[in-house]
Amino acid sequence: MFLGGDVASLQDLSYLAGGNTVTPGIYYLDLSIGERFVKNIQIKFAEDDDGNKKVSPCFTKSIVDIIPFNKVLKKEFELETQSLSPDACIDIAQHIPGFDYSIDLANLSLNLSIPQIYLDSVRSTLAKEADWDDGIPALITNYNINGSNSWNKHSDNYSYNYIGLSNRLNVGPWRFNGNVYWTQSRYGNKTTNDTRISNVYATRDFREIKSRLTVGQNSIGSNLFDSLPYIGATVTTADEMLPDSERGYSPPIKGVANSRSKLVIRQNGLIVYQTFVDPGPYDITDLNPVGSSGDYEVELTAADGSVSKYIIPYSTLPNLLKLGGYNYSATLGQLDIRGLDQTRFVQLSGSMGLPLQTTLYGGAQISAHYNAIGLGIAKDFGGFGAMSFDAVNSITDLGDRGNDIGQSYRILYAKSFNETGTNLQLTGYRYSTSGYYTFNEAAFKKRNKFFDPLTGEYSNNYSLAGRMKSSYQWSIAQSLGQLGQVALWGNVTSYWGGGTAKNLQVSWNKTLEKLNNLLVSISYNKYTYDGSANDLFYFYLTMPLSTGDSRRGTMYASNSFLYNKTDKSYSNSTSLYGSALDDDLNYNIYQTVNKDSRSNVTNLSANYKADMMQVNAGLSYSEPTTQINYGITGSALLHYNGFVFGREASDTAILVEAKGAEGAKINQVDKVTINKDGYALIPYSTPYHYNDVELDPVSFGNDFDIDTKILKVAPTRGAITKVVFDVRSGYNFLVLVKHNNKPILFGTMVTNTLDNSIAVADDDGTVYLSGVKDNTKYTVKLGENNICSFTINYGADFKADVVNKLDVDCL
Repeated sequence: MFLGGDVASLQDLSYLAGGNTVTPGIYYLDLSIGERFVKNIQIKFAEDDDGNKKVSPCFTKSIVDIIPFNKVLKKEFELETQSLSPDACIDIAQHIPGFDYSIDLANLSLNLSIPQIYLDSVRSTLAKEADWDDGIPALITNYNINGSNSWNKHSDNYSYNYIGLSNRLNVGPWRFNGNVYWTQSRYGNKTTNDTRISNVYATRDFREIKSRLTVGQNSIGSNLFDSLPYIGATVTTADEMLPDSERGYSPPIKGVANSRSKLVIRQNGLIVYQTFVDPGPYDITDLNPVGSSGDYEVELTAADGSVSKYIIPYSTLPNLLKLGGYNYSATLGQLDIRGLDQTRFVQLSGSMGLPLQTTLYGGAQISAHYNAIGLGIAKDFGGFGAMSFDAVNSITDLGDRGNDIGQSYRILYAKSFNETGTNLQLTGYRYSTSGYYTFNEAAFKKRNKFFDPLTGEYSNNYSLAGRMKSSYQWSIAQSLGQLGQVALWGNVTSYWGGGTAKNLQVSWNKTLEKLNNLLVSISYNKYTYDGSANDLFYFYLTMPLSTGDSRRGTMYASNSFLYNKTDKSYSNSTSLYGSALDDDLNYNIYQTVNKDSRSNVTNLSANYKADMMQVNAGLSYSEPTTQINYGITGSALLHYNGFVFGREASDTAILVEAKGAEGAKINQVDKVTINKDGYALIPYSTPYHYNDVELDPVSFGNDFDIDTKILKVAPTRGAITKVVFDVRSGYNFLVLVKHNNKPILFGTMVTNTLDNSIAVADDDGTVYLSGVKDNTKYTVKLGENNICSFTINYGADFKADVVNKLDVDCL
């Protein structure tokens, strides 16, 4: 095992015999508090001045600064360290009764034991801001290539091809985005090509105010106004930069403890928070929001073992914020809707968490021909649920006809009833007067055009039709225990000028464990609009045919039946689907039988996840038509040292460099390995949080090794963060070292004179040496002033094992 790099400070076996788990030196360790990772640090371990061979860690100012102490302790340490040098050691135990630490060299970790009352109360998996990484300069492109060819016995052949490129250039904190799309359709001898560029914009973070700037072509929305496509600039809060406990809404947990007590908070039977509180009042405000409802059960266990419990009702809505929480958005731009005037506008919105579990929110839209202002309030009523109410007033300039003035009112409600297993996820009602226009509708009316969102068609005769008059929707889920679960969803919308759209869906599902986990699902959907209607009944069964072991593959059989009561049509599909090749290959074979037997269809499809791309293909056959389709998706990354190809990447990715480790696997992503140039692309990561990057030691070749196999990184949104593994090329040896025909003593230090890496002899005089190059010389420290050395030679024709055994004499 390799230890610290400070050779001069390493002594002999007496340190280990003195009860130490480490010898003096400099170590690179993961610093943690309990189960909470803090940071990778470099820390020095030194012998105490009392001469008792006790080795202790040196907590310098830079290390103390990253420990999440509470405000009182932070001030104490700031006063103490003002007069100290950066390398001075600070005695944390003088400030904190019960402070302790433990070292685990096998996992290269240093774990601190600190009572909770001395720590910052913010609970979050968010990485420290100092560790946020804006990444490297890079250009990344996600490509999506797909197409199809159809041959029909009764008409001309048809083909379709598509290429989509989503591009992003990263320079420091800036992200420059732009998409390019090309389509080609060919019907008989007629070919149509279309090329478009869209979503050209740039973004960057402002960490100081936890906000993000967007400049260019994009879209915006708010909790009051509809989404708008625009060209311009927006500054808005970036909630993902905030700790989990400061996002969304959860009720405060208050009470009084008679003694030092353990506080446990459960939701739906699961522990979501646990801590210790001192005697006296307590107020838990850092509870991370979990779901939209589900009462909190608070359990307080006193020092004498007595237990008290009480319930805090909890329901929330998207508009609710904690006390003191806020968000805002400010946009300056112009509408970007094809065929309409590019009307300039300003949009402002904001929310603020107030006392009494209340949130106030509002916004405004301002332009030359349209103005709207809205205000709303949301409140958690505890056992009654959560409710919000808002109103928007609009003024639309109609030119010679004057102004239209109207209002839109909305009420939302959410509540769960744990005792009955009922969850009202979101129920709402909106009413708009005949004079109310949204900004989009006002823009269309100005050009005397009408866009019907239900038909997707434009009309040059703009009327009241198509503008919403009222709408209400609901979503209810009900557990039936052993009988499964039933859900009800519905929406009814009426329009000025006539027309009402109704959409109702009822579903039931149940897994039958005794019948090999057979899943049964039944649903009914009814949709009506403007005199037309669809009544659909759907019945679905699926059953696993395999053990679920991904190495052997999975297989399922399913059958679905769809009946349309309106036109008496039906279709039945029988499918055999599953995965193989360690889940890299997904396949589906299914046959669909319709009422009209001439339209029966047989389909074959497959999707394969390769190291650098994802490929899919399919074949569809019916009596008149045969169709084949294909698709390829992936990404290409250009950085300073070349190109890296990988699977389709999300907006935040990680570039791994491990020169010399070709073929090593990355544990975070199946089948992604280090390429021949020493790079690999992890196509996704979690922004502002620590992401582990781990090379699988089982996949290492015999001719290289890596000291640190796990690195942590916290990328910012959109970053291409680079992590570098120090690969030591050479073979691994287990060497029995003898001096004067006797094995060297346990704890003896063996140093590679080439790179000053250090190994320690075990109890039979054996040392493990990794990355050994041919003709490498090693020095053995036998005592304070006594050394010997040996050289490992294996030659060009050496046939290596994973670990090679060798006996040497140290001279």
